[in-house]
Amino acid sequence: TESTIIGTPNKVPANLAAFANGELFNALDYEALTSPSGHISPFVMAAPLALAESSRASGQELITALALSHEIGIRMARGLIPGKGFYMRIPQKEIRIGLPTHGYGSAIFGGVAGAAKILGFGPDKLCHALGIAGYMCPIPVVMKFAATVPSSMSKYLSAGWISMTEVMAVLLSDLGYTGDKEILDGEFGFWKSFASEGWLPEEVIVHLGKNWFLPSSISYKAYPCCGAMHHALDC
Repeated sequence: TESTIIGTPNKVPANLAAFANGELFNALDYEALTSPSGHISPFVMAAPLALAESSRASGQELITALALSHEIGIRMARGLIPGKGFYMRIPQKEIRIGLPTHGYGSAIFGGVAGAAKILGFGPDKLCHALGIAGYMCPIPVVMKFAATVPSSMSKYLSAGWISMTEVMAVLLSDLGYTGDKEILDGEFGFWKSFASEGWLPEEVIVHLGKNWFLPSSISYKAYPCCGAMHHALDC
């Protein structure tokens, strides 16, 4: 019933392992890049991994769950139109930097989908888990992180918190705790709460199950740092 904190001999409850490993994945700075969701992996891997170990899932089941968590996370990001608050202006250089990642908060739905797959959820339990997670999602602070110098260890936002939340949402749903099954819909849906300018649900489901954004839209880092530095490191 427990899961490993990677790099240590310690086993702890799955939600705590997901927190520690999510923070580790983000800190290593080796995460892959996907479009448009950015460095999504630290936010969708730790929860399925922790639950796979605690439930003794097979390697094949884990791989399937991780593929699903990335796919849903990427698709959710495609459906959200970034608000003006997700752009940082540098007037003296006439530069406008935008990170259409919504603070990686939308990745929480991918992590929940992967974790729910590990536990064999049907549609009803999955919907409740997604609804619970949507209410527990961290605020979009990615641009605050990007604009603050020197930066802190709270990179983008807490990958650990999102990962732990994904586990908790799935476990709560499994116990019968209900969530908002219309979390994505309506005037005050997740997109509005998350400061997006709009919501395009058709972008989430287009060619679902036929065309996979993973691995077609993913690229891997040559070095454990921002890709903007890689050319200099190659010289």
